[in-house]
Amino acid sequence: MTRQNEGDVLWEARNPVLQPSARRDVEAVARLIEDHHVTRACQRNGERGAVPQGRVDLRDGRVECNGRKDTPHGTLDLQASAVAPCFFERLVRLRNLRQGDRPGCESTLHVADVRLGGVEALHRRVDQIGERAAGRCHLPLLRNEGHVEARKDPTRPLGRVTPAAQHVEQRRLAAPVTAHERPAIPSTNLPRGRMHEDVLPEQHVHVAQVNEAIHPARIRSVGTLRAQPAYPAGMNRAPSLPIPPERHVVTRDVPMRSDARYVLYWMQQAQRSHDNPALDVAIHHAHVLGLPVLVTFGLDDTYPGANARHMAYLLDGLADVADGLQERGIGFAARYGSPPDVAIALARDAAVLVCDRGYLRHQRAWRRTVARGAPCRVEEVEGETVVPVEVASDKREWAARTIRPKIWREAERFLTVSEPVQPSVSSIDLDSGDGLPRVVVHDKLGTLAQLHVDRSVAPVASFPGGERHARASYRRFLEARFGAYVAHRNQPQTDDVSHLSKALHFGHVSVVRAVLDARAAAPNDEARDAFLEELIIRRELAINFTWFAEDDYDRYETLPDWARTTLDEHRHDVREYLYDAEQLANAETHDPYWNAAMREMVVTGYMHNYMRMYWGKKILEWSATPEEGFATTIALNDRYFLDGRDPNSYTGVGWCYGLHDRAWTERPVFGKIRYMNAAGLKRKADPDAYVVKVARLEAEENRASSR
Repeated sequence: MTRQNEGDVLWEARNPVLQPSARRDVEAVARLIEDHHVTRACQRNGERGAVPQGRVDLRDGRVECNGRKDTPHGTLDLQASAVAPCFFERLVRLRNLRQGDRPGCESTLHVADVRLGGVEALHRRVDQIGERAAGRCHLPLLRNEGHVEARKDPTRPLGRVTPAAQHVEQRRLAAPVTAHERPAIPSTNLPRGRMHEDVLPEQHVHVAQVNEAIHPARIRSVGTLRAQPAYPAGMNRAPSLPIPPERHVVTRDVPMRSDARYVLYWMQQAQRSHDNPALDVAIHHAHVLGLPVLVTFGLDDTYPGANARHMAYLLDGLADVADGLQERGIGFAARYGSPPDVAIALARDAAVLVCDRGYLRHQRAWRRTVARGAPCRVEEVEGETVVPVEVASDKREWAARTIRPKIWREAERFLTVSEPVQPSVSSIDLDSGDGLPRVVVHDKLGTLAQLHVDRSVAPVASFPGGERHARASYRRFLEARFGAYVAHRNQPQTDDVSHLSKALHFGHVSVVRAVLDARAAAPNDEARDAFLEELIIRRELAINFTWFAEDDYDRYETLPDWARTTLDEHRHDVREYLYDAEQLANAETHDPYWNAAMREMVVTGYMHNYMRMYWGKKILEWSATPEEGFATTIALNDRYFLDGRDPNSYTGVGWCYGLHDRAWTERPVFGKIRYMNAAGLKRKADPDAYVVKVARLEAEENRASSR
């Protein structure tokens, strides 16, 4: 095998068989390479044919094959007697890669040896190839033995990564590279077809450097983990992961350490001991390595917006986590400190660090910090959505109608939960030796006293935290109130709602488990469909929004252009009422319905969803500018709601200002933003009964808090 120059692209196909349904692919490629490279019988009769060994050089902006020239870049090498249809499809895509204006443009994807895994592996296609890097970046070899989902190129089939071939220079595998510019990748007219019908198992395709960058965090492993082998040398090949493979991503790709004392699960988003995919992966690795599992949590009183209410609810959950883990023989190391610092400190003796996924700006920054700073392999598991956010879509979606079909197309294969497995080695008495101050999670009052947080927002007795309470509350809803959900979900004077938002925010329940339970308990199709629309579609639209609007999901600038334009056109309209943030927080407005909603929020940390819409619309109407109104709404949301500081609540605030909505009849102040008023409340619900309900909740909360 001839060693290739830096920047070349090498395609290699060994002993694949061309199937009849790939004829159109062959015809497309026949225009690129000489006809004798493709046996005509494949095109005429659908018979299996052979391709003579040949070579096409695609260097310096041209292709040379027996005198024929074209304009791709890279090197094509036909090494065997046939070429797989996926090879043809990739070649056509490769043909459209341009070097760009600068001949010195460096490659930004390192060598990966791709082994196609047969019918099952090829059943799905890749919809995106990840983000291209600009500027200087460090991109390691894509080393997951298991499928690799390199998203964003719709023509690239799924592959399986194995160790690099002998002819690949190892010095290139971890070298930093620079992307001076982003090459254009025009779309192709190549028919997509169903690849699993066209390719038989045991085909090999080797890809060396391509002028595209794939951010390591966007490469998802599918199947067993190895390649720069995940497990120490000499170990037997491990079984597949116990979760849908698209939920898993390697963010620091080094082999697991053979001198480790435990497998570490850094728990942050998924604060539960059951139905937790990240914990399942950690236990899986521990079984393979013969090590115990240790779970850690970083309790940080500098968490954005943290106050006594949020921390009390969180500590309820951590106590449940400690109890649940102990029943499974797993130690829980809760520590005071910044979450990434805690995770990195405890990773010093870990074979691998497994973490869950967060969707907000600071949560993502934490995980990037850990991926850079941990002294061991780091793997991230996404267990807080039904469909992983980047599987559902590769862009910020416009509205529920645009993401709904994408989610339902993928949802069923992700609606699985693993049976609970006990670790083979207990870690109950394990001393991590990290030296960090320890959190006594069962001493709620003592722990709260040590936290430097805002105490003006008191804990609530109405909604205790933790997975036990969350499961019990949800079970009561399914058994007693699910039947009335459709009729009463927009009736704030009732309480026929699930109250899942708080538990989902803190990760006290699994959304997959909640969906499965709802489907099993649904009294009728209408109730099931309406409830799952909220639990899956609307919630994951919100996660899509915060994921792809990382820099500004909580800022006025995140609103769609049409919404900001119409609000700007009406910014000087006369406001009949104006209230400042303090008056609003104290529920000192002229509107008794809005005041009741604000009191429910302040006293209980919750507000009926229908009243949330009305509440947010009125803040817009009563603020001097739309920017001021948006900032006030976000501040109140983050301060008082137990489920504030969450993708759902940020999206709910944005919706009040036009996010994920359309233009409506133009009005003063609102412009074309959807309008709500007290008269509409009276037509659709019973707001006076809601005022009575809130007064009752206030009295109950005051009695409970005084005990």
